[in-house]
Amino acid sequence: MRSLAAGMLLEEALGARKVGAIFIGKYGKPRVEDGPHFNISHSGDYVLLAVNDAPVGIDIELWTDEDCSALADAAFHEDERALLGRSPSARSFFDLWTLKESYIKMLGTGLSTDTKSFKVIIEGDAARIDTDPDVRLYLSHILEGYSVSVCLRNR
Repeated sequence: MRSLAAGMLLEEALGARKVGAIFIGKYGKPRVEDGPHFNISHSGDYVLLAVNDAPVGIDIELWTDEDCSALADAAFHEDERALLGRSPSARSFFDLWTLKESYIKMLGTGLSTDTKSFKVIIEGDAARIDTDPDVRLYLSHILEGYSVSVCLRNR
């Protein structure tokens, strides 16, 4: 159902003609030739679509009570792990995860990028990447029990 919803969102945002002209990039990120940039994410009951005239990444995650410490050890910068140690909660983990995921999705490299190689610095509802000052990340909890993040190049 989420895949169907994603297709419907794309058709609504891009038009049927553009949806038929989607290509897959080197690392699996879909794109439209000579069209707007877009990115899709889904989790739980929701599917989100971000469309922009420049590269964009979006991620949504439903908070769970699962122990994510092994994933944090494998994917988070040491400073992010320290932050989680001071504030250990599902919300804190998924806030960091969605911010990092939206960044690598915006880059179009996905998990081929070492997620430990950069640090997310959260500043209220916005965030930044320590190694890439030209991007801005936005964090939202508009959907109860979910972390939602969007990443854009500064323009």
